[in-house]
Amino acid sequence: MRSIVQDLRFAMRMLGKNPGFTVVAVLTLALGIGANSAIFSVVDAVLLRPLPYRDPHRLIYLSQVNLQTQTNGIFLSFPKYTQIAEQSRTMESVAAYFAATLNYVTKREPEALNGARATGNFFHVLGIAPVLGRTFLPEEELPGAADVAILSDGFWHSHFAGDEHVLGRSIVLDGKTATIIGVLPASFSFPLQFPEPDVWLPRVTDAPFLRPEQVRTGAGYLVVLGRLRDGETLARAQAEFDGINARYREQFGGYADANKYGISAVLLETNIAGGMRTGLMV
Repeated sequence: MRSIVQDLRFAMRMLGKNPGFTVVAVLTLALGIGANSAIFSVVDAVLLRPLPYRDPHRLIYLSQVNLQTQTNGIFLSFPKYTQIAEQSRTMESVAAYFAATLNYVTKREPEALNGARATGNFFHVLGIAPVLGRTFLPEEELPGAADVAILSDGFWHSHFAGDEHVLGRSIVLDGKTATIIGVLPASFSFPLQFPEPDVWLPRVTDAPFLRPEQVRTGAGYLVVLGRLRDGETLARAQAEFDGINARYREQFGGYADANKYGISAVLLETNIAGGMRTGLMV
């Protein structure tokens, strides 16, 4: 111990005599340690740790691919999502959502929130149950139905102080009143969307950035997730989607997404890592 203390004192004296070198050395170490810590945190979250959902290996990400340019990751339309949900036999269930910025009106001043509108079965597909309340009901997806809201754990604590009697209270979003029906667990995370939604609402057909006729005729704006049936494979699902897409082209040839787009299916884990996997591992 005496030797170590002497070495430390000597090192401190030498560093004190060379302040310029000392500053550069300390900054280099700080940046190196900080960068490595940050990268490992990302690798741990994206590559090493399993997704925080039920049977994550059965979750798939659906998008459109431009058949001419082979561009992938294009959002699906509501009609095509509906055809997949109705006709697929390899999928246990299929859900969709889109992200939206919401204007949250309080007594103090308006606040911009990260929000999303999702289909009623969205949290069921992920295998997530709220810690308070419930998820969306089928009748809440009907056109003209009153808005209801599911809160993230962070928003519940930051805006309602974790009040367990928050269910049934009303909040004003984009000038409309929404009734709080549920609160998501603190463990729920959604890496597909950044920043993650604070509030989830029903009815994916209520897209303020599209005209109703665009929603009905093939405008792409939905992120679609599905859960494979137990025993099914991604290859069989992809073959089925190719058939669904061909029938869609025949039935809705005049729609915006009918002719030049195909359907692409990848595991959700693969989609989240994307092209970053090799770089992150290096």
